[in-house]
Amino acid sequence: MGFDPVSIGTAVGAVGSLAGSAISAKGSADAGSAQAQNAAYQAQVARNNAVVARQNADVARRSASWDMAAGDIAAANKGLETRAKVGSEKVAQGGSGIDPDSGSAVDVRAGTQSLGLLDSMTLRSNAAKKAYADQVQAANYEAQAVNDEAQAVLDERSGAQAKKAGGLAAVGTLLGGASTVAGKYSNWLNQRPGS
Repeated sequence: MGFDPVSIGTAVGAVGSLAGSAISAKGSADAGSAQAQNAAYQAQVARNNAVVARQNADVARRSASWDMAAGDIAAANKGLETRAKVGSEKVAQGGSGIDPDSGSAVDVRAGTQSLGLLDSMTLRSNAAKKAYADQVQAANYEAQAVNDEAQAVLDERSGAQAKKAGGLAAVGTLLGGASTVAGKYSNWLNQRPGS
């Protein structure tokens, strides 16, 4: 009995189909694993970003506290400065022969006190505005942290799906290869002499 060239070609084709299907299946499985690893990496990046955002929120909240304290100190200093200025005005008025306890001399000092109080209030107001801006920034950082954590969960789920998809693609490739081999075998059986 000799070798039939058609049978040999069919056998080689079947082996080639099987090998190609196996290699393709391995590639599909590896691609799914690579996508899963990338998704795990992205999830970790998102978690790291969430940690940084929370740290930034903490810094912003501390900054708000510091801004308020700085405003209080500046306002207190302005109050001391105003009192010293009013005292100097009274001494100057008395030294120049004006009665410091009557008339326009009292009004001048009252004006100085009013302007000093306004300056103190402005300093506190500006500090409160800055502190509020810091608190808003802290809230934005917290929101970013929540978004980053949600992205991490999404990335993990995406990775799990990619791994499953890679496995399913590999199985599909192997089944397709088996089907091709079975078809070639069936054709070979039908082409044999005496069939």
